[in-house]
Amino acid sequence: MKKLFIIFSMFCVLSFSLVFAHVPFETGEGGSIENATIITEPTKSWVVYEELNNENQVKYYLLGMNKGERIKLDLFTSVKSEFKPNIIVTGPSIKSTDVLPEGIEIPDGRGFILIESSLGEAEYEPFTPASYYDLSRANIPITESGTYYVIVFDFENEGKYGLAIGYVEKFSFSEWIGIPISVTRIRLWEGQNLFVVFAPLAIAVIVGLAILYFNKKMKNNLKTLFGFLVCLAGLLYIGSGISLIYQMINAFTKAFSGSAFITIVFASIPIVLGIVLLGYSSKEQPKKIETKIPLLLLSGLGLIFWAGIILGPILVFISALLPSKK
Repeated sequence: MKKLFIIFSMFCVLSFSLVFAHVPFETGEGGSIENATIITEPTKSWVVYEELNNENQVKYYLLGMNKGERIKLDLFTSVKSEFKPNIIVTGPSIKSTDVLPEGIEIPDGRGFILIESSLGEAEYEPFTPASYYDLSRANIPITESGTYYVIVFDFENEGKYGLAIGYVEKFSFSEWIGIPISVTRIRLWEGQNLFVVFAPLAIAVIVGLAILYFNKKMKNNLKTLFGFLVCLAGLLYIGSGISLIYQMINAFTKAFSGSAFITIVFASIPIVLGIVLLGYSSKEQPKKIETKIPLLLLSGLGLIFWAGIILGPILVFISALLPSKK
């Protein structure tokens, strides 16, 4: 058992080393330069998921940059269409003699860079997972500290875009465990139906409960609060892994990449943890701290690896704290 735990721990560490992704960033209105969305830590890898339409044809982002840093941008969309927004970057160290497009605001006396978009081939993104079409990229060195603006606009077409900002890959703990919620918002941004997003998870839980109920050995486990909570959590863990695999297959309709291995790693971990939890459902409610620790560990690993969309780890934590039966 100890050897199995060591191997699994090394597997978890490996998966962390394979992940390089952007943190989803919640934006404000950003429809004018006065209420531009402020990007905190602009060198950190953020990504904003936005939409341009007849009411909002321009989006403004404010970045406080220091000399020696750089503005790194990646603009993409989830569908192939005529929608190809352009980017303008303006700030104290940027000079230009170009004519500013009508309808765009920049501070007086500032130069700007116009970055035009063109629809590229779809690329697989293993972290979400999804496939997106690249529109444009920029890497602008900063030679003078100050306030810079990134402006995304399209006055002819409507559509949704994602803008990745920054190059320093890091997550806070709260950002990491909140990824399942953020990813749900990304699915809706992509145009997926909320029912479709949660269908693989729901089917796994419903089918799993039915199988356990009609299994003579496992049926009794569902009759206690402890057994039911652990079983439900285990099925939520497994369902979240299946959901990742479903999204990976869905993304393959646009693009395929060897980086799908990363997705498979992150999908397999919740499934393995869920199977382990189902094994614990046949045990008695934990009486000592030594028997509670494995459940608390499974709860923590569930949060770290997004198993059970946060609800699963909470149920495991509650089950570990249940008083033992007298």
